[in-house]
Amino acid sequence: MIKSANNAARMLAIAVSGNETNFLNQMRQQANKWKLHNVKFVTVDGLPEKKKNFLGMTTTIENKMSANDMAIIARKLVTDYPEVLNTTKVAKTYFRNTLMTNSNKMLNGLSDYDPNYPVDGLKTGTTDGAGSCFTCTVDKNNKRVITVILGAQNDNERFSETKKLLNYSFN
Repeated sequence: MIKSANNAARMLAIAVSGNETNFLNQMRQQANKWKLHNVKFVTVDGLPEKKKNFLGMTTTIENKMSANDMAIIARKLVTDYPEVLNTTKVAKTYFRNTLMTNSNKMLNGLSDYDPNYPVDGLKTGTTDGAGSCFTCTVDKNNKRVITVILGAQNDNERFSETKKLLNYSFN
């Protein structure tokens, strides 16, 4: 959760559900329970699925989710499992003698940190289809704000657009 580790997501899915297909089905069932209507899960790690057809041509199938659905998931996560923020707010840490730096540059100690907005999570992501994305969470003055940026052109844009939303939310 500090450094994107897609293999870890797949291993956790297998540990929880026996295999990735079972976990995907559980993800879909949970999305239905939460009334998320704009989701399409094709992989457990959020990366696109690449398949070769009988001609050897590669087809890419993307996961899909609306910003609203992502915000609902983020709210459920931080409400039901607030301890996750103890990890998502970590800017840098060592793992097996390797320094890992969080891709959320808005965390304290990283390049886009702003003391006016004490960001404590949550997740960055990038795919060719989705662009540069960021689900941010801030707790300031006992007010939790969650923002979602999808389709930014690059890291700088996803963080600058997040700052605009936070500024709007708190001012």
